Amino acid sequence: MQGRRLARRWPAEPSDLASHTEGCGSAIARLDSLVQGSSGAGETTEEASDAAHEGGEGGAKRRRVDAPPGESSGAVGPPGLPTDVLRSLLPFVCGHRDDPDTLTPQNTIALCRTSEAVGSAVEADLIADIDSIIRRDGLTGVIGYTPLRQSSDCSPLVRRMRLIRLQYLMVTGGDWQGNVPVLRLAKSCGRVQQLPIELTEDDLHHVGSKAVIDGRPETIRQYALFSHRLGDNMQLTRNANGRDELGGLEMRARYAGTLQVRCTARFGTNDRVCEYDGGLYDGFRGLIIKSMAFGSSRLVSNRFHRHGSAEYHRIGVLFDQKPPLWDCRTIGYYVPSPYGDIPRRFVILCGDEEGDDFLAFIEMTKDPYGTADMYLYTTEAPQSGVGGAGSPLTVSIAHNKMGDAITLLPDVDEASNTAVAAV
Repeated sequence: MQGRRLARRWPAEPSDLASHTEGCGSAIARLDSLVQGSSGAGETTEEASDAAHEGGEGGAKRRRVDAPPGESSGAVGPPGLPTDVLRSLLPFVCGHRDDPDTLTPQNTIALCRTSEAVGSAVEADLIADIDSIIRRDGLTGVIGYTPLRQSSDCSPLVRRMRLIRLQYLMVTGGDWQGNVPVLRLAKSCGRVQQLPIELTEDDLHHVGSKAVIDGRPETIRQYALFSHRLGDNMQLTRNANGRDELGGLEMRARYAGTLQVRCTARFGTNDRVCEYDGGLYDGFRGLIIKSMAFGSSRLVSNRFHRHGSAEYHRIGVLFDQKPPLWDCRTIGYYVPSPYGDIPRRFVILCGDEEGDDFLAFIEMTKDPYGTADMYLYTTEAPQSGVGGAGSPLTVSIAHNKMGDAITLLPDVDEASNTAVAAV
């Protein structure tokens, strides 16, 4: 299975098991000796640091291990077992009998320490796993890891430990496809200069320990890998209480409870609801996209429509339509108020697709007791003119995507008609 090649199971039948392990008793003893450490050579400072980061608190108490091959350590030669058999046997040799189905990051590190031949084989398997996930989830051209794969500023063991950490994060991170529009939007907003972003050792340190990774929902553990690249107000951190913060404000993600029921009914989503800065969002990535967009754009036009007017009801119809609205990425959220929930919709017109040069989006809000509002924002460089006339590309895209709904922004509609007449 792609992305799971380092998480192998024991053969299902006893006969299969015998065929794999027959005559390997002495080799197992040799492997055990290698894993436990039979030389006086210790870890380098960088290796110990990476090991501690990978294994959490237990990583700092790792045993001393064999020196790499070629050093005069007196270590036993590489075990005479196929690499795939070594992967199956190692959890048992190391005493991890409670979880025989998987090879943990610490066990994979131990396997890399047995010999250069075994370490090289494991490294190749790690790279194949990571590459398969990148291809499977459409990350090619968006996320790369050349600095980690080809790093020459460290020992082979340290390079492999970094790859182990990245592979573990990507395998346990689930489906990564949703990061493609996030990072394309980041480029359209000028928060990253180019794609793909190339992951480095620094990115790995931002994801936290294994315990932190395991304690986060999948979409949040993914975002931790690159959040610091998007600016201080978009960085994911963990506070002293062990809770996640986005840009210094606490954020909570949940599935259960009345808030989930309300958000599911409102926006038709079963994604994990996020509470942030007084708002409730239909998903974590929706929160990220909305926050990044508003922090990077300027207002082109807005219009308030009084309660009960025809325009008020037209905006209400747009709220009732199932996403995607205008065949564009649509994000739902609302802000609670003493008078009832105030729903909002955020629609990306441009900026989240390959080749987009700038971001343009619509925000709508409908107060049950007040007005229904519509706003157009953009990151297009301002041209001569005011309002819609100063953002001709944005106006053109809005006209093409929104259809008749563009009349809810009269000055944008007028600028569009003027541009068409001029042609």
